[in-house]
Amino acid sequence: MNGSVHWVCANKRKTQCPGSVTILYDIIIREVRHRCEPDYRKNEIKRKKAKHRELQDLQKKISITDDRSTNNLLTEKEDVEYITGLHFVTSCRGNPMIVHNGFNFIRERFKGERTRWVCGRKRRNQCCASLTTIGDTLVRTYGIHNHS
Repeated sequence: MNGSVHWVCANKRKTQCPGSVTILYDIIIREVRHRCEPDYRKNEIKRKKAKHRELQDLQKKISITDDRSTNNLLTEKEDVEYITGLHFVTSCRGNPMIVHNGFNFIRERFKGERTRWVCGRKRRNQCCASLTTIGDTLVRTYGIHNHS
C-alpha cells in the first residue's frame, strides 16, 4: 500500500454502483461517478427520529403535569388526550402509533375507520394486549401486558 485510501459507494452491493474515490494524502487521484441515486431516505429517517423524540418529550411534559388545577395551558387536543389516555404519535420510521397508559401500540390492521392496534412489544415479549379504535375514539381494549 502506498498510503492511498479507496472509498466505494455505500450502495455498491445493492445497486452495483461503480462510484468510488481514491485519495492520496487528502488529494483525489481517481474518481468514478455514481450510477445510483443518493439515499435521501436516511436523512428523512433522521428527521423523523428527531420529531419522534420531540413528541416523546411532549408526552413526558404532559404526564408530569397531572395536577390539572395548576396547568390550564393545555390545548384542546391535549385535553382530549388527557381524558381518553390516547396519544397519537409517529414512529421513527413514519408509521402511526398510539401511546396508551405508558405503552406503545402499533397499527396491525385497519378497515375503514376501525383500526386494531397491538402492543409494540408483541413480538419481543409475546404480549397479547391490544386495542381497537374507530377514528380517534378508543372502542375496546383486549388483554393485559405481560411486561412493565
